[in-house]
This record gives sequence, C-alpha cells and structure tokens, in this order.
Amino acid sequence: MKRLTAGLLVAVALLTVSGCTALPGVGGDVDPPGVEDGELANETALVEAHLDERGDSYEVQTTHEETAGNTTSSDEMRVVVADGDTFVHRETTTKDDATSVYESLSTDSFTASKLPDGTFSIGSRYSAGSAHGIPSQFDLLRLADFQTAGTTTHDGDRVARLRASSLTDDADVSFELQRATLLVGDEGLVHELDYRLTDYAATDDFQYTVTLASTSVDSLPAPDWTSDAREELPDADIDVSTNSEGYVVIEHAGGDAFDARLRVDRQLLTHEDFQPGEKLYVGEKRGSYDVATMWTGDPVDGEVTVTVTGVVSPERATVNADG
Repeated sequence: MKRLTAGLLVAVALLTVSGCTALPGVGGDVDPPGVEDGELANETALVEAHLDERGDSYEVQTTHEETAGNTTSSDEMRVVVADGDTFVHRETTTKDDATSVYESLSTDSFTASKLPDGTFSIGSRYSAGSAHGIPSQFDLLRLADFQTAGTTTHDGDRVARLRASSLTDDADVSFELQRATLLVGDEGLVHELDYRLTDYAATDDFQYTVTLASTSVDSLPAPDWTSDAREELPDADIDVSTNSEGYVVIEHAGGDAFDARLRVDRQLLTHEDFQPGEKLYVGEKRGSYDVATMWTGDPVDGEVTVTVTGVVSPERATVNADG
C-alpha cells in the first residue's frame, strides 16, 4: 500500500531522493523523485519536481471522453503558457456531434475570451497560476496505487513507466479506477498521464489523457478575434499611485465606464460603475483593505500590489504608500 507522506517531509524528500539506488522494475537509467521501492511513494515530491523542471513556459494538451449510458461527449484542450501569459483553446463535442469552441488570451495588456456562441467576455477561465496538467491530477496520484513497470521512450526521452489498476485502501471515492499509466523522466518531469475511471454501476465511463507537449514556449498563438474583442468590450486607462496621505489612488483616466474588480494583495474588492475621471481610494480598516470614492479608514502601511480588472486591458501595479 502507498505510504502517504506528511507535508513537513517534502523538503527532506526533495533533497535526498536523488541519492536513491536503482528502482526495482524501473532500471538504473531512470530514477524519478518520489518513486521508492517500486512504487510512487511520495506524490508531493514528484509534483514539486515536475513543476521545477517544467518551468513557466510550457504547453499542456488534454483529452477526455465521457460516456454516460448511451451518451458520449468529448473534450480537447490546449493550454499554452509563456512567462505568465496564457492562451487556451478548448473544443467540446456533445452527443449529437455538435462542436463548440472556447478560446481565451490573457496577458499583461489584454485579457478576454471568445465564447462558443461567438460573443466575447472579459477575463479568462484559466490563468498561468492555475493547476494545469499533472498538478491538477494530484488527487489521482495520491489515491492510485502506482507501481513501476519498466522504462520506455516518449518523444525521444527515456522515461519510467508506472501503472495502477486500483486505488489505495484508504481511498474514499465514488468511482473505480480501471487503469492508469504515468510516464515520468529522471528529474521528475511528467510527460503523460492516461487513466480510465468508471462508476460503481459501470454505466458511466471517463477516459482522460494529459500530455506535456512542450517545456519551451517563446510566444503565444495569436488568435484572430482580439481586435474585435477590443471594439466590443469595455476598456479604460487606469492609473495606480499613492497620495501624500498614504492612501492608494486608482484613477479612471479615460475610456469606458465599467464594474471594477480589484485585487489588493490577496484581498478582492469591487466597485460598480467606475466612471471616467473618477478616483478610488484604498485604505485599511480593522486589518483589511477598503475601497471608496473618498479617503476611508487608515492609510496603507508599506508596499501593496493592486490589480484592476473588468476591462480588456487590466492594470497591475506595485506601489509603496509609506502610510
């Protein structure tokens, strides 16, 4: 049975796993982090190593097919990330063979989506900080009883192959694992995960494959709808600064009125119908940030990062109020 490792041991595992001996059933040429004694014993160490190796510029492709009774639907998604900018293309096919397409582009200066009905929307359902690919499958790595099954080659790279056909004894889930295959490189880079689940009645079937297509992305694809989105969606010039009293000032310097969504450090704030020429002031009240059209609460103490969304061109700035 898989040994579930406490979070406090992750750092130690990352430092020591590279000195492990050859793995039973794997071969001395591939020795991934988190794999010990012929099994995936520390899924946290594997995911951490994968994120380290993958970096901040990559492409992930996922496919899944779901069958419920006599109805089958499929979904294919491509996520491309380049230094914090994200492009998503997703195609969904329903039981009547109708295909819908969703796309989104999110950069420092543009964030919008083209919906399946051809209209546009501010923002994206996905971001560079989302758990793309293998990290989003952490629960499966934790619950499936992955055992080593030799080595193979994937896109020219030598990888360890791990397989699972059951869940761990302590898994409390409403599905059964039929099969799963994990391909992982020597440094922990997960190249592919493929698995099939069914419900206990065996009437619903779910097949999923996630593939790391690239770890070297220089730029994002350029969708042909961004200029149309800029024309149809609200946009504005936003300035973020501080005043002499120590408050953060957010000024609508021109453009369209919009419902502003503000993130001040980790706190979310809103202001409806933000008008051209209007100013918002961020202060502190009882340990939290507060926004209003006039000074309110106490001045902000120190450095804060402010992100203003609700327009095609979001604004993000780090300021030091020295309140």
